[in-house]
Formats: sequence, structure tokens, C-alpha cells
Amino acid sequence: MRDWQRCLVRSFCGMFLIMTLLAALPTQGLAEAASLELINNKEETLKVTYTAWDAVRNSNSTKGWVVLKPYTSATVTIDHYGNWEQVLWLYAFSKSRVWQGDPNANLSDPDLSFFVNPAMNFQYYGKGGQYAGQKGWEEVTFFSIAENGAHGQFTYTFE
Repeated sequence: MRDWQRCLVRSFCGMFLIMTLLAALPTQGLAEAASLELINNKEETLKVTYTAWDAVRNSNSTKGWVVLKPYTSATVTIDHYGNWEQVLWLYAFSKSRVWQGDPNANLSDPDLSFFVNPAMNFQYYGKGGQYAGQKGWEEVTFFSIAENGAHGQFTYTFE
């Protein structure tokens, strides 16, 4: 067999071995999609933002706004959700009420404060502190919700 033929066979065998090993590796820890069902049982329109861990970017991803008309629901797909995650964080408001976490939470709790702009749609990664000085952005505290019995499936009802 000629040298170029041996080289070609070795390259093919090497690629086959690498592909076989990659296929055998466990997928735990990789990103997947999650879904968040939001249900508005109120007589007024709500604006909801959420934050989740983005496993691809290895950082928080905060996105707003989902607008919920009175007595409607919406399902949101959250891309790149780490399959080891079990919680999402929400912040919402209407004309008469705010749904948020405790800004005076115990210092051992994770910092769930983020900057949001109620007047515009946004998506950012990380803490979002770059918005602190810009007009219209305010710091709010998110609250956590747990999965509803199935991995990556979340439901929250606004009463």
C-alpha cells in the first residue's frame, strides 16, 4: 500500500474513533430548551420579565417583556437552559401591583437583583450592571419559581 493510502486509512480510522468517543460521552450539563407558561388571572395587563442560566454563555440571561392581557396565558421558550438547572426567576408588574423578590433577603441568599427598563424590550447577559446609569433602567429583585414536576417545565399563575 502506498504512503498516501496508508495516511488516508489512518485519518479515516482516527476520525471514526473520535466520532465514536463523542457519541458515547454523556450529555449531562449540556444546554437544552425550557418552557415557561405564564397565566394571567387578573383583570389587568401584566408585563413579565424572566432570568435564567444560559448554559452556552455560562451566564445569566435576562429578557423582557412578555405582555399578558387580562385572563390570558403565554408559553415562552427559554433557549440554552442548563439541564442541571431547576429554577427560573421572574419579575412582573401591572398598574396596581408588583411581583418581586425580597430586596432585603438574607446576605447568604443569591443576589437576584437585576436592572430592567419597563418601557422597552431587552435581553442581556450577566448581571446587567452596565445599564445602571442609563435613564429608564431601574434595579429590581426577581423571585424564584421551581420546576412543576418535569425538568425544564415551569408554570406561574398571577392571581
